[in-house]
Amino acid sequence: ILLAFYVVCMTGMLHADVRMPAIFADNMLLQRGKPIPVYGHASVAEQVFVEFGGQRKAATTDEAGHWRVVLDSLAESSAPQELRITGRNEVLIRNVLVGDLWLASGQSNMEMGLGGVNSAAAEEKAARYDGIRFFMVPRDLSSSPRSETAGKWQVCNPKNASAFSAVARSAACFCASV
Repeated sequence: ILLAFYVVCMTGMLHADVRMPAIFADNMLLQRGKPIPVYGHASVAEQVFVEFGGQRKAATTDEAGHWRVVLDSLAESSAPQELRITGRNEVLIRNVLVGDLWLASGQSNMEMGLGGVNSAAAEEKAARYDGIRFFMVPRDLSSSPRSETAGKWQVCNPKNASAFSAVARSAACFCASV
């Protein structure tokens, strides 16, 4: 009985669903004009297909269950699209735009949310920028590099604008091309 239980458990572990790191999620923004790496995890030796912007690419997972494809360079597009990843299951990522990504990094100046500025109420009320997306990587110390992180893409709107970095949002308003 114990052996049968072990076999059932191991069989379940061998068939992992296609899954993606948090950076690949609804409302994401992809960099225009550059090849786009798309990657994730699935069962060992599973074939995975990625579809976006009229492209369809395939990869087979390695012995650790990792897979990666590279989409060809994409033109800027403010029209929301879907990124579809299929293997034994399907992952559908909605409301994806293609434009310019900006990495905003710093200390307290970057951490200050829009809610901390003098005209916060007016700025939050006026924050209707569907082309501006924000992905905040939470603090999480590590002594070695990580291949994944937590976080969530957000669209700049009155509901969540107070959480956006006031400095990064300001730069994005003047520099984003979407």
